[in-house]
Amino acid sequence: RHNSGEEEHKEIDLVYLVNQTINLMHHLLEKGKVSARLHIDDDEPSKIAGNTGEMEQVFLNLIINALQAMPEEGGDLEVDIKLMEDQVIVRLQDSGEGIPEENLPKIFDPFFTTREESGGTGLGLSIIFGIVEKHNGRIEVDSEVGQGTTFTLRFPALLED
Repeated sequence: RHNSGEEEHKEIDLVYLVNQTINLMHHLLEKGKVSARLHIDDDEPSKIAGNTGEMEQVFLNLIINALQAMPEEGGDLEVDIKLMEDQVIVRLQDSGEGIPEENLPKIFDPFFTTREESGGTGLGLSIIFGIVEKHNGRIEVDSEVGQGTTFTLRFPALLED
């Protein structure tokens, strides 16, 4: 069967991928005084079917967003990955400035940005939303101004038979 330009979906280990992405961002995180921690349940399957490049883009974008939301004195980024029933759940929680409630419904819209002055294109989250949907996943955001933001992503797990 010919695949029309879509990269095929392969098995992706989200723990490995997220860890790799955090390591890739190591210097930026350090520069921004952000401590990033990954919490996982040992030996729990965290594999999904997907396009590795696209999933890397998702987590890179989310980590960059968290970084940009941090105050100058830095902050924390906690990432949890766990299996719940047949879903792999990834939660990214930052201690950044938070998103005003009236902006929450719009943050996944193309070109919506609160960062025009600092060069935000506003493409990050709408691209992420598209990729997550394409992987049969869901993404939710929960945020409180002054407290930080939590993104929760859910993907159908690839479970061994």
